[in-house]
Amino acid sequence: MKPPRLYGRQVTINSYWLNDLKGRRIIGVLPENDGDGYFLLVEGGKKVRLAAGSAAYRNEQIGVRDINIFSINDLNIIENNPIYSYGIYFQPYEIFEDWQKVFQYAIAVLDVEWTPDTLQKVYELFLDFMKNQICEFVEMPAILEKEIFFKTFLKTINKKREYLCCKEDAIVSSDWFKTVENRFVYLNNIYTLLERNYPKEIREMNHTKTFELSDFRGLLDASEAGTAYQKGMIWEETAAYMLERIEGLKINGRRLRVDRQEIDLCCVNVSVKEELWKLGALILVECKNWSSKADVSVIRSIGQIMYMKGTTATLLFSKQGVTSEAKDEILQLALKGEYVLCITKSDLLAVREKKDFNKLLLRKWCEVEERIADDVRLLG
Repeated sequence: MKPPRLYGRQVTINSYWLNDLKGRRIIGVLPENDGDGYFLLVEGGKKVRLAAGSAAYRNEQIGVRDINIFSINDLNIIENNPIYSYGIYFQPYEIFEDWQKVFQYAIAVLDVEWTPDTLQKVYELFLDFMKNQICEFVEMPAILEKEIFFKTFLKTINKKREYLCCKEDAIVSSDWFKTVENRFVYLNNIYTLLERNYPKEIREMNHTKTFELSDFRGLLDASEAGTAYQKGMIWEETAAYMLERIEGLKINGRRLRVDRQEIDLCCVNVSVKEELWKLGALILVECKNWSSKADVSVIRSIGQIMYMKGTTATLLFSKQGVTSEAKDEILQLALKGEYVLCITKSDLLAVREKKDFNKLLLRKWCEVEERIADDVRLLG
């Protein structure tokens, strides 16, 4: 086992960094700009050095010095680096950038109508935390007015909120989701910072609705009556009833368009628990109240949407379950790191109390994990 290393004031280990690469595709192989070997270009602009004796992965991003044109990462640094408006250069910048992405995620999921002024107040708390607890830093004269910086920052947060509603640039949102998923442990500290100014909003974000077995059973019964449309809507409400009672999940949208397809519900992950973060940052939900089992075309459609959005898990509430062909397709997706968890009416009828919802969700995850645990195709 390799010893831990100190980055700024943060101690980490190689496996923690390497987890960044999980689920990312290799785009190509490029030469180092100094002519000393090559590096892999991995999805999200990540660099993995191939030269002998080098530290293979150091959370580096491809930039203008590698390809002689400005990359998305270069533009993000210009847009988000506090060196321009605060005259603070954090070292190592890669550590600061990761923390800032998680900070932006927490800001985006919190139910606050942000303005440049309110953003400035919480951002300055964040900068103080980074200076005192996480990074080394160098101070120099600022060259940009704070007003300009926070107008841009507000636009960034609003765009990220669109990502969390399945809108806008799927490539950018996919990389952001993966970073947050691998750095979710930072959220506890970020929530503590935000709680100073927004205690009510932080409490409400982690609040779950009360559970009444009679109400839940009433929804299940009602999903059998009426027109196909009415039964579909009640089944969707049944799924929402479950999700609203799992601590750490927050329904963020309904009937959302992704390209030319529709997603019934989507949830954002606001948990600080590792078990829920297996599902990723954005969790899609599809509901099928059919008299027959959902077939393979449903799973392929879900897989296409997950690929486009870069998400890890989709919850499929299928009254009758899925066909054998659909189960095989679910296995194929899981081998690529895309999990479809099927929840049936029989599963829901077994629920007796609120905590059973969380247990059901985690059991479904474990069932898929067990199916692929010893599959040799994982090596490919």
